[in-house]
Amino acid sequence: MADLKRPEQYPGYAQAYRAFRDLFNYDARQISLMAWNGSNGIFAGQPGYVSYTSWRNTPAEEAMRDHLVSHADLPLGSRLWTFGSAQHADDDGWTAEGGSLTTQRSRLVVAPDGRRVVLTSPPDQVIRMRNAASAVVGVDPARVQRIEIWLEAAPGSGWVRMGAADAAFKRHAAGLEVMLQWPRTLRNDAIAERMRIELTLTEAIAPLTIERVALIGDVRPARPILHTAR
Repeated sequence: MADLKRPEQYPGYAQAYRAFRDLFNYDARQISLMAWNGSNGIFAGQPGYVSYTSWRNTPAEEAMRDHLVSHADLPLGSRLWTFGSAQHADDDGWTAEGGSLTTQRSRLVVAPDGRRVVLTSPPDQVIRMRNAASAVVGVDPARVQRIEIWLEAAPGSGWVRMGAADAAFKRHAAGLEVMLQWPRTLRNDAIAERMRIELTLTEAIAPLTIERVALIGDVRPARPILHTAR
């Protein structure tokens, strides 16, 4: 993540957060840190400091620590958007319809115009049946009357409804879970590149907070599926 041509500059927390987020969501399996015995981050800005041999006490190390906590115990192949961390606010490329969207640390906040809010993921995702048996939306159950999950295979191909839930929500500490039913056209190794979440609210009088969105694979861990660094 460091610039070899500018050894005095080191990547900030936001850059590292986005790198770890995307590495995970595009199925990276290993990150090799080969600079542990190099420059210490407490000496950043001093003569002789070299950013690309620095890991200890750097913003990137903090970002990785937060990432490991928030992604602990997720099945391989899952997808997770945490909208930043306790140290960083990020929309993770998501957009909203039916209200104005702002970011806070570890969450999106939507001020709804009415009772319907639509969240759309960034494009160019790699979502397959094997890594998306269900979707988890980190939202207050008391605020939501119905959730619908849609996927789009390619730009302009049309949205396909994958699942919906209302009174039958599966509730976890991480949020509301919706089981997905994959149509024959998207099974096996087919890829969907965008996700849309349609929320029907019980009322539209207060901002709606979304703390995370996850797609969970078929293999479930014995321990809780999601954690949040606070």
